[in-house]
Amino acid sequence: MEDLIIKLEEWGAILRKHHNDMDNELLELYLDMAGYSGILQSKIDRLEEKMIRVKSFTTH
Repeated sequence: MEDLIIKLEEWGAILRKHHNDMDNELLELYLDMAGYSGILQSKIDRLEEKMIRVKSFTTH
């Protein structure tokens, strides 16, 4: 997941560099992708925390 976020950040840097040459649809696509990756990362983090709590609860 972190690889996806890094790649999106790289794409974002490229898009920002060429923002005058691209259309709004492409910019919206990037922003949507970045938003979804943030949501996915948040869900993954919460699931990992939950798994750690369950694992520590079952081992005590």
